[in-house]
Amino acid sequence: FYCFPKVPERLCLTATKFVEKCIERSVLVIPGGVFSDRDTHLRISYAADNATLARGLPIIAELMGG
Repeated sequence: FYCFPKVPERLCLTATKFVEKCIERSVLVIPGGVFSDRDTHLRISYAADNATLARGLPIIAELMGG
């Protein structure tokens, strides 16, 4: 119930910086650097209810440039 998408390199952001942007928009995700030496991915839990996912995923997609 987790996915670990990579922060697009074109954003020139570490996962930690990307997570900060998500938190500014009230979306809580975890930087992958918590789980490894690399700060390139983030952890998203999809064990949330559908309403929460429907609110958060478009924000993450927007921040990724999609």
